[in-house]
Amino acid sequence: MADTLLKTDSPRISILDILRGFALYGIILAHAASIYLLELQSEGKKIGNETDLLIKSFLSFFVERKFYLIFSFLFGLSFYIQFRNAKRKGQPFTIKFIWRLFVLFIIGLLHNQFYAFDILHIYAIIGLLLIPVRHLNQRHLLFIIAILVVAACLSSEFGHHIKSSSSMSLIANLGFSQRIIHQLSSGHFLMILSLFYLGYWAGTVDLFNAKGFRTELLKKSLLLWSLALGVFLIIGSTLYYTATLSALKSLWLSFCYIGGICLLYWYRKNGGFFGQPWKI
Repeated sequence: MADTLLKTDSPRISILDILRGFALYGIILAHAASIYLLELQSEGKKIGNETDLLIKSFLSFFVERKFYLIFSFLFGLSFYIQFRNAKRKGQPFTIKFIWRLFVLFIIGLLHNQFYAFDILHIYAIIGLLLIPVRHLNQRHLLFIIAILVVAACLSSEFGHHIKSSSSMSLIANLGFSQRIIHQLSSGHFLMILSLFYLGYWAGTVDLFNAKGFRTELLKKSLLLWSLALGVFLIIGSTLYYTATLSALKSLWLSFCYIGGICLLYWYRKNGGFFGQPWKI
């Protein structure tokens, strides 16, 4: 079939709940590692144990700066679902969404008092920029996404301002307003916004719905994004743009996680990939 839909017994979009849980688990791992590094530095210590170094390398490659990208994508997709449902019911949406962002900002503000790298309040601020794109067509939206991704990858801040323990300590000691300015002025702001918009785009093309997901469209989307990121990776390695490569690798691996989980979900439901038995 060109576009095969998975069937579920629940009106909720099961695959999105799975992706949210996966993203949250990865964020917990990343936060645990950052807190550990901050405590080590505050005590004037460095990682010297081989096991700790191995774990740090694993987290750096597979976890750091990967899962918040998935969460950003899901945030944008959730915005579209809320907007679509409100439109279908003829209910006002903008004021309710702004109120939800305000509540999210307050929660993030409280969390920020205990953890300097809270991102919820940043999501609340950037989330306001989802409102103006509600009526853009898909091509214009994809064009804006591409510009944001390129701009984020070219930002030297993206690959370094959270990567090293020294920069982590510097951010932790900044005042609240300075932290917000730092986050919003870095490549992270642009990357988060691009994933917000990409999630919204996924909603407009009905990539995920209550029946599952559109497999053909998902395959084509992942293939095109992988090819595009591959080209940027080659260009970045040729020009020796370390920060650009770091951003692209994070983005590429995030898409790999999303695609991999969708494939596993499909296999669990159908006993094979894309409707075909998986023979070993």
